[in-house]
Amino acid sequence: MTDNQYYLVCFLLLFLTTLLFQFIFNELLKLKNHPKLPPGPPTLPVIGHRHLIGPSFHKSLQNLSTQYGHIFNLRLGFAQCIVVSPASVGT
Repeated sequence: MTDNQYYLVCFLLLFLTTLLFQFIFNELLKLKNHPKLPPGPPTLPVIGHRHLIGPSFHKSLQNLSTQYGHIFNLRLGFAQCIVVSPASVGT
């Protein structure tokens, strides 16, 4: 077996193992009773929605609230945040 074939087999095994662990992890999360979170914009792995937040935090949240409604979910890193805008909606 040449080096290229060896690296290809290792890569394929790593890829399949990653998919298997992701499937198992998702199934375990489905078993837990997590509260339903409001919808939000699409996320990126690890950083979540940090790419949507600009230098002016409050203006970024205002722009997101016009796109996704008064109540939406943001994931900033590993923390889940629920944004309610305006404050009168939450009462």
